[in-house]
Amino acid sequence: SLPPNERYLRFKDVEGTVHVMPDSVRMQFAGMFHESSCEVNATMRSAAGPLTSLDDVDFDVRANFRNLRIPRPAPDGHPDEQRFLGRWTQLAGVYREFDPEGPIDVEIALSKAAGATGAVTVHRAIITARGCNVTYRFFPYRIEDMTGTVEYTGLGLSVSGLCGMHGDATICAEGWLAEPSRCGA
Repeated sequence: SLPPNERYLRFKDVEGTVHVMPDSVRMQFAGMFHESSCEVNATMRSAAGPLTSLDDVDFDVRANFRNLRIPRPAPDGHPDEQRFLGRWTQLAGVYREFDPEGPIDVEIALSKAAGATGAVTVHRAIITARGCNVTYRFFPYRIEDMTGTVEYTGLGLSVSGLCGMHGDATICAEGWLAEPSRCGA
């Protein structure tokens, strides 16, 4: 177990409720997450044995983060960010494909099965760019000061009003992608 100051998942100024039951913990709270305001509604259920890490539970989470600074991978990020990003293969894929950086809003609903290799399923994610930067690996030009929204559901990926700058050029994307996993997204 890591000391609190070395964990990426840490909240402050929290107000809400926690219900502890024999087989689960339910929580609903609002607070601050790395200088981002957030609202979290989560249920964690224990697998067999005592809880020692997130590997030991399955969970359902619905969360909103406003003006979240995107964590950075090595060598730019802090060790707690690097550990967090390295733990989740879906996040590692996003960084490999897009190299994101900067502020975003995130609304997400996900679940994870118990076990070290328990699958994480993102049911819905809405990411609103608030001036962030990305470089898509198939379009290797840094797009800066991006605004707009990307919404993922199990049915596909919707891009709405996503615009940014590369030098003096404005670059925008709009549309629907039915099978984002087939193109690396």
